[in-house]
Amino acid sequence: MNNKMKLKIQTLPHYDLDNWGLPSYGSEGAAGFDLRAALHTGQKEALRELFEKSNANGYSIIKTKTKGDKNATKLNIPSGFVGIIPTGICIEIPQGCELQIRSRSGMGMFGSLVIAHGTGTIDSDYRGEILIGLRNMNLTTRVIRRGACIAQAILAPVYRAEWEQTTTLTETQRGQNGFGSTGL
Repeated sequence: MNNKMKLKIQTLPHYDLDNWGLPSYGSEGAAGFDLRAALHTGQKEALRELFEKSNANGYSIIKTKTKGDKNATKLNIPSGFVGIIPTGICIEIPQGCELQIRSRSGMGMFGSLVIAHGTGTIDSDYRGEILIGLRNMNLTTRVIRRGACIAQAILAPVYRAEWEQTTTLTETQRGQNGFGSTGL
């Protein structure tokens, strides 16, 4: 079974293609490919407006002294805040598909960093840089360094709804039993 689809990808100047290569899957059976933090010193002004809109006054993007990488930066995300992190890539997603942005399991379990709104969706008509919102659920400030794998992306089919209004729905055994009805 061929379950591969070619996607067009544009790497931006702050993406370190020489050291990172194109996004890749962590294992043969991995559903998602990794997205990296393409932090750069020039992003501070570019992201200032987004930070101000979210009242995120606790952010700091700072230059670090990392040997061999003049663009090295890190992002401090205070407890309870959301950091907006550039990936340095733009992807042309085929019509009829979406790119789902999900938390990396290790970052969620051990770093308390999760996708800010649960799961992100990149629509097929979006052509801009993919930005990742990470929420710090830890009690202390978390640091994201340039090049860190910060999220995973899954290419998935999308079905568009065609509505058929009705006064009744097909009966099921569960019916209208909601939260907790199938066990906890």
